[in-house]
Amino acid sequence: FTDNSLLASNNQPTTLYYRLKQTDFDGTSSLSLTKTVQFNDLEQDQIKLYYNQNIPIIQFISSKENEVKLKLFGLSGNVLWQSDNSVMQGINSINIEPNLQSGIYLLQCQLEHRVSYFKIFINN
Repeated sequence: FTDNSLLASNNQPTTLYYRLKQTDFDGTSSLSLTKTVQFNDLEQDQIKLYYNQNIPIIQFISSKENEVKLKLFGLSGNVLWQSDNSVMQGINSINIEPNLQSGIYLLQCQLEHRVSYFKIFINN
């Protein structure tokens, strides 16, 4: 389940409320306690790293259309792969799919003036 209502808030401070309903096999149901999630600084772009079947994926949550530069470094500091990408306002994902041997790599992500680094673990 992905709740995209946050993206529709036009970057205004937002408070969302969530409850879960659990239905048992016998047909009875119960509700969880209400959880509050507050988003106050929606102008701040976010960068996250996750894996899908050993493929690293960078996810960008961008407040506007933007350019992102990616560079993948080996442990010796040499650039193994690089890519310039356009991201749209909202959630964007980019697969990092160079042919890599098992090992540890360093990924540099530059979004406007912000530079983030991630360790990438490949286990083929």
